[in-house]
Amino acid sequence: MAAKKGSEVEPGDIIVFLGVPHRVTRVVPYVHPTIQAPGWRIAYAGPGPQSWGITLEPQGSYEVA
Repeated sequence: MAAKKGSEVEPGDIIVFLGVPHRVTRVVPYVHPTIQAPGWRIAYAGPGPQSWGITLEPQGSYEVA
């Protein structure tokens, strides 16, 4: 596994969250409700609107397999 910044995560990556792998299918922009800073995104793993997702902080570190 390797670490990627939230700004570098892309579709096809596999994010490991709490030991469970999730293949990213899409990444969409996100306006954080309190921070209001640019660059935040949500990575989804699945086709539908109710699929698993994780909010990506632009400079945050995420484990990617």
